[in-house]
Amino acid sequence: MIRNRIAWLSRRPASPPAQPATPRRAGRISLLAQILLATLIAGLLPLGLISYSALTGYTAASQKATDSAVQLLDDKSLHELQAHATQTADTIARFLEARVDDTRSLTLIPPTPEAYLAFYGMHGRDIRYPVGSADAPREQRQRIPLYREIAYLDARGRELLRIVDGQLVPADQLRDVGVPANTTYKTEDYVAQIRTLPPGQVYVSPVMGWHTSSAQQPAGQAAGADASDSLRYSQYQGVVRFGTAVYTRAGALAGMVLLSLDHRHLMEYTTHIQPVAADAWTLYPAYASGNYAFMFDQDGYTIAHPLLSRMRGLDETGQVVSYMRQDMTAAELARHPFNLRYAAWSDPSWPTIFTAVLQGKPGFAITTNRAGAQKASAYAPIRFGYGVYRGSGIFGGVVIGANVDEFHKSATVIRTTIQDERNRQRTNMLWIVLGGIVVLAGAAVLVSSSIIRPVQQLTSAARAMEQGEFNASLLDRLLNRRIQDEVTQLTQVFKRMAEQVNLRERNLRQQIVDLSIRIDEKKKQEHVAEITESSYFLDLQERVAAMRAKYRDQDSSE
Repeated sequence: MIRNRIAWLSRRPASPPAQPATPRRAGRISLLAQILLATLIAGLLPLGLISYSALTGYTAASQKATDSAVQLLDDKSLHELQAHATQTADTIARFLEARVDDTRSLTLIPPTPEAYLAFYGMHGRDIRYPVGSADAPREQRQRIPLYREIAYLDARGRELLRIVDGQLVPADQLRDVGVPANTTYKTEDYVAQIRTLPPGQVYVSPVMGWHTSSAQQPAGQAAGADASDSLRYSQYQGVVRFGTAVYTRAGALAGMVLLSLDHRHLMEYTTHIQPVAADAWTLYPAYASGNYAFMFDQDGYTIAHPLLSRMRGLDETGQVVSYMRQDMTAAELARHPFNLRYAAWSDPSWPTIFTAVLQGKPGFAITTNRAGAQKASAYAPIRFGYGVYRGSGIFGGVVIGANVDEFHKSATVIRTTIQDERNRQRTNMLWIVLGGIVVLAGAAVLVSSSIIRPVQQLTSAARAMEQGEFNASLLDRLLNRRIQDEVTQLTQVFKRMAEQVNLRERNLRQQIVDLSIRIDEKKKQEHVAEITESSYFLDLQERVAAMRAKYRDQDSSE
């Protein structure tokens, strides 16, 4: 019985495993996933914050730089536009002053056909205009006289000598222009105006010309309905009258001289301005583009414009055609000139520009033309104090407008360049972050693999040991890795523990064997003693002793 108990004890584990407590339910995440997640968070969080901070700072800095560059370029472009407008206005003013000088010079010339024709031929300038078709215009340059008409009048206003377009008017066709109805435009009162001038003063009229809605205007719509404004430009007829009195040596009024400036020479100063072109010149501007210049007079009427119908003009009775109004239809608008003074319905900036110019102030404004083109418009006053302009000292104003998109072109280039660079930096930063993810993930996998694989092998060794097997070669491979770390130390501890457990198990088994042998010997002795000490064994021993004595006696007797 004791032997059976020892045999059972030798087969059972040294100590029965304790019944583990029932674990609570929890999500299972592998060690690899935990290390990978921790590595990515630890690596990407700073990288993301740094990237965000860098991009935010770069975006703010680039936006500030862009705004500064745009502002500087816009200011530069605006100053250049303003300077161009002022320069043009000053040039026109000097041109008008020169015509005043010509008028005074004419009083010194004998009023003879020969002298006047010579004067006429000496004063001329080139004009440039398109010919051909609107789709394929060609430049035409032509020298034309400055003055369409030169006349000498008597003290009452009757023409004594008149030259029109280089031709001497016959005596029977000379007029008494002291009567306004006899003047070219039927309502002109220049004779009365000249009579009232102090000696040396010069009369200057408003721009006089038939409106394009009148059949009497060669450049009118009726005369060239199929032609564009650019092709009708060279045919335009309009004048600015310059006149002064001629006095005798005694100071009596002897007569008057009259010069009629061909208005195209004034129009030339604004017609060919192209504010956004490299050379600032164009053969004829496109109204719809918003890139053009125009001129207006002291009354607010446009007197030079890409659209000829927008210009001040007279109807058949010699009255100024009324200005455009908001209640007009599109067809009616095309038959009326534009007046800045009454154009608030079109753009509130126009009356403001008109008022500023009449006050002698240059400036700029953002305006919108009738074609819907938004423009940056610089304006400047034409300072001139003769004739009807004597009271204000302002002939009118020059406006140079540049389409806002074109005006901001240089600034837009800068903005686009900086934005492209910012987008490129953002893309690069994104690639850096993605690359960081890949590198961190790869590093996490490598690091975790170097930890997890040995741990898995150590786990396998522990499971084998649990089954009663000791895999020393597996532990030796873990100990002989080229890189020694905490896992190596753990393996060393585990190997020593496993060896001690194995040794203790062998010792225990040997002790059990030795104990079994001792128990068997003792049991044998107890069994023998039990036999030898029994009454049967004692009786048997007595019988054996008696028999041995009997046989000894028998042998002795024989």
